[in-house]
Amino acid sequence: MSTTKVVWAVDDSRSFRELADQIALEADVAIMTMGIEELALRRTTHDLPDGIMLDGSALHTPLAGAMLTDIPRIVICTARNYEEVATDWAQSENVRILLKPMNLEKFESAIRWLAGAEDSSSWPTPQPN
Repeated sequence: MSTTKVVWAVDDSRSFRELADQIALEADVAIMTMGIEELALRRTTHDLPDGIMLDGSALHTPLAGAMLTDIPRIVICTARNYEEVATDWAQSENVRILLKPMNLEKFESAIRWLAGAEDSSSWPTPQPN
């Protein structure tokens, strides 16, 4: 019997959260969408997810590291300067970067990877420019 994987999608954009909800249904993943300000509260009131997809702007808060501690897989969606994000976050095997603008196929791959798909069915983190 398989257990449904849980992914948190953290972004203040309503369209991002709606797209995450739609893809999660197709991938048989339970997704909890929230704004960035809700993440710290959610950590104290819910079990940690199997993965989290969040906007890169959430990483610029002093508590970002604490908010992401013990989450097995992390996808950072960012249009910000990639080298800054890569230096601080992409050194870990459990962190992937998804550059904006992103296409639907990469977004779907990110959700599947967060839910436990093997790396070979995912995408490589791009190299810094």
